[in-house]
Amino acid sequence: MSCAPLSPRCSPIRRSGGGSARPALPSCAATRARPAGCSISSFGEAPVQRRERLLFALGRPFGPLYGVLMRWRAALYRCGVFPSSRLPVPVVSIGNLTWGGTGKTPMVAAIAAFLRAKGRRPAVVSRGYGGGNRRPVLVVSDGEHLLAGPDEAGDEPCLLGRRLSGVPVVVARRRALGGMVAVERLGCDVVLLDDGFQHLALRRDLDIVLFRGADPLGNGRIFPAGPLREPFTALCRAGCFVLTGKAAWPETLARRLDRLFPAIPRYAAPLRPRAVASGDGEGATSPLAAIRGQRIVAFCGIADPGGFRRLLEEGGAELADWLVFPDHHRYQPADIQRIGQRLARTKAAFACTTEKDLVKIGRPPFPLVALTVELQP
Repeated sequence: MSCAPLSPRCSPIRRSGGGSARPALPSCAATRARPAGCSISSFGEAPVQRRERLLFALGRPFGPLYGVLMRWRAALYRCGVFPSSRLPVPVVSIGNLTWGGTGKTPMVAAIAAFLRAKGRRPAVVSRGYGGGNRRPVLVVSDGEHLLAGPDEAGDEPCLLGRRLSGVPVVVARRRALGGMVAVERLGCDVVLLDDGFQHLALRRDLDIVLFRGADPLGNGRIFPAGPLREPFTALCRAGCFVLTGKAAWPETLARRLDRLFPAIPRYAAPLRPRAVASGDGEGATSPLAAIRGQRIVAFCGIADPGGFRRLLEEGGAELADWLVFPDHHRYQPADIQRIGQRLARTKAAFACTTEKDLVKIGRPPFPLVALTVELQP
């Protein structure tokens, strides 16, 4: 099957001006993990950044070795020493070069909605990070009904399952097996591989690599000396680059990408607040104006908490308190109690979190909303 309909050239893309003008993709300061149940309340990320810098400094002697191992791993897959599978339908991978949040979930949602509008039946296949699933394949959503919760499937697959009507969501450690279930049992004709850039055991027709707008490469070093999952040269596998969160590429990074990978196009997809979702379990949404000028207690357990806070401030919210939990955090009763106490102490109007956190909380004993986001067309 040809994958031409999935190429960036066939997407509803607009051109952006300035610099080396490239089309912009259409719509649709990471905190280090702390022990479970712990939280941070502060109005700055400086302590987190200091700890991150310390860890990277301690890991600096091991970064070159890890980089060599990742190069060898990619070469062994490329030469066929490590086996890789191919599905009978096109596969599009959405991933990144760095650890941390780059907007993969809204990008997957946007591409899935675009394909649905074009008459395709896409499925999302994910590893299911943060979930407790031990089965080879877990169908989180069949496109019509949510069949698994966040404790089993992970927060991101559960969120996509709730948001994407008509799009099955599958969790599998072996993504090829999950893709076959999506094709053979669920009748899908395109597979979207969530966080798949390093998953070389499944071949893909297009690799979309995301960079976050704020500090896209960190210190530029390879893990554990920095946030890079593999060497910068691995980007030669990409089909296109997408900057999320900002409309303009950082000049230094743009020049470096254009020099090393002149044939790979660059796009920009700014994130913007979309609406405010109710936390009462009814699924109701309100306009973004619902948080404008309101004193709120904000909290999250995502890879890029600073990005969430910036979106709240852009929406006009006034932060009375700010709590950060580990990425993919499983909220316990003590966490909910702590948030409620902060809400009462600050006399804030309500608490606000992200969509990914909301799916794991249920109905708390205090007013709670979630900020929903989308990629800007």
